[in-house]
Amino acid sequence: MTTTLSEVKPKCKLWLTSQTRQSPFGDGKWRLLKAIDQTGSLKAATELLGISYRKAWGDLKNVQTLLGADLIEKHRGGKQGGTTCLTPLG
Repeated sequence: MTTTLSEVKPKCKLWLTSQTRQSPFGDGKWRLLKAIDQTGSLKAATELLGISYRKAWGDLKNVQTLLGADLIEKHRGGKQGGTTCLTPLG
C-alpha cells in the first residue's frame, strides 16, 4: 500500500526542562491540563485519563513548584462538589 503526500501529517512532542535536567512538563501533564479544562474537575480528569488522583495531584504540585506559579485553581464545593479550573498560565 502506497501513502500519498496528502495523507502524511506532521506530529511533534513538546516538553519543558529545567537547568537541573528535570522534565517538569511533557505530554502526560499536557493531557492532564486539557482534561481538567474539559471536565472542570481534577477528579473527573483523572478518571477520564485512567490515572490516580494522587499521581495527578503530585505531578501538578511538582510542576507548580518548579515553575514557581500555579497552573490550577481549586474551589471547594458543597453538595455539588468543588471545581478545578486552569489559571492563565495553565
